[in-house]
Amino acid sequence: MPKLDVNSNLYMMIFRWIWILAVCLAGLISCTNEASTADTLSASYHDMQRIVSQGDSVQITAANITSRFSYNFYIDVHEVTVGEYAQVLNASFDSDEKDYPVTDVSFYDAVFFANEKSKAMELDTVYSYEGLSRSSDGHIIFLEKFTTDFQANGYRLPTEAEWIYAAQNGWNPSKNAWTSENSDFEKHKVCELPKDKNGLCDMAGNVLEWTNDWLSSAKDISVENFAGASHANSLSEVVVKGGSYRNAAANIQLKNRGDVYTVSP
Repeated sequence: MPKLDVNSNLYMMIFRWIWILAVCLAGLISCTNEASTADTLSASYHDMQRIVSQGDSVQITAANITSRFSYNFYIDVHEVTVGEYAQVLNASFDSDEKDYPVTDVSFYDAVFFANEKSKAMELDTVYSYEGLSRSSDGHIIFLEKFTTDFQANGYRLPTEAEWIYAAQNGWNPSKNAWTSENSDFEKHKVCELPKDKNGLCDMAGNVLEWTNDWLSSAKDISVENFAGASHANSLSEVVVKGGSYRNAAANIQLKNRGDVYTVSP
């Protein structure tokens, strides 16, 4: 989860999660207690790291978008695991898979999980919708009248800008990531490899991560707190990041948008 430090004393928090064909969850929480410290937050929301971004900016290279941050945030150290996912959704799971990142999760599954996590923590839900549709195998494939409230006090996925900013410190897929060169084409337990300079695991490789952003056609702009397009395009493409154990390290790029970064939910 990331936390937000802003002039209005609003805190935001984000938590990560991921899956193989496109998933990362990062939840955002807003709190009004300026006295809350990193230590207090870490005690309440374990496995989180504070990312100091306020006043800084990040570039989304392929679109030449510069996003300036008006806040700091907290983000989960690692992807949401099978055990965490099952616990929140009160689902059964193979105990041998407990510490592996959860996979085979649609974008809307991720959204639903974030809301359920918020409820479990007695927070507000960031996402709202009026109905849902499931596939024959139980995945959520559509949320009717789906909207995101970025000011809500609850969990959400990270924006593309937040994800890039958190991942860029120590980014090195060729030396510190599960890729097609070293993974045996299998996912691995979270944090088996060393943490990066921000104290985060598996930002590159292992499993692909969802962001919160609908793919935007915007380019050559500089804005504050970029959060993607306001609505889905005709293909309902969402930005995904980080590559997976199926990708070569040379093809896992931090800022560019390639074919491994956008999918239809």
